[in-house]
Amino acid sequence: VRTFCVVDNSFDDPVYATHGFDALRITIFHEFFHHIQFSEYGHPPSNQIYFQEMSSVWMEWLSTPSVKDYLNYIDSYLSTLDVRFDETATGGYGQYVFFAYLTNYFHDTSIVKKMWEYYRDSSADPVSCIDQVLRNDYHSSFCEAYEGFGASILQTGRRFDGETVIPDAALLPVDKIPTEIIS
Repeated sequence: VRTFCVVDNSFDDPVYATHGFDALRITIFHEFFHHIQFSEYGHPPSNQIYFQEMSSVWMEWLSTPSVKDYLNYIDSYLSTLDVRFDETATGGYGQYVFFAYLTNYFHDTSIVKKMWEYYRDSSADPVSCIDQVLRNDYHSSFCEAYEGFGASILQTGRRFDGETVIPDAALLPVDKIPTEIIS
């Protein structure tokens, strides 16, 4: 099946957070990754679109880390960090940071591809796919990895001490993370 993508070629409208060639570059990576998802791995149901978007924003980060457009989504994700992936109002865009964490933590840029392969071949539930890939290939689990991610994400922004696998840690708005004081 032939496919193509039509994108704005100027990105000068104020609605865009990133402008010019940088905006064009990351949009092409993002949308091209959707083409790969649809052509090779299938269409997730509407309640699982977060998996597509967190993967495509992760691709933006991976392909062009110098263009920080992906940070525009992080505030809303961090403010709903305690909500299931499929129930957040962010649509998955800010959730890229979990995949970026996994990529850096396990030193493997193919980790998201493995999750999509598992999705295509074995399960229609993205979280189960993440869990199975972490179990089968990395001797971990979704819960274990998300716990490590949570501990790491709390040490970002003004709390950043200089060492983490969270990308752009110093730039993240740690105060957006819901916290509860336990007395």
